[in-house]
Amino acid sequence: MAVQEDTELQEFYHPNSSNNFQKIQEIEGKRIVRMRESVKTYVAIGQQVIAINRRCLERIVKATESMIRKMSQLVIKTFKSECEPPGDI
Repeated sequence: MAVQEDTELQEFYHPNSSNNFQKIQEIEGKRIVRMRESVKTYVAIGQQVIAINRRCLERIVKATESMIRKMSQLVIKTFKSECEPPGDI
């Protein structure tokens, strides 16, 4: 009787198990595709942020160069006018 039960169990589970493995592979394939798309999206957004940061840093550099020129001109004018320069210069 045990041999017959084993045969019945194998006949019942064997066809289903290959179907289940195929479904698992399909699900895993879809998961991998979604993961790939997520990484691509993450990288694209990161590149946009880097571009924005680069532009901001360039503007900061330009602004500081302008400030330094203006400050040096102010110091030169102060000494040319023979006025006593402020204490913080």
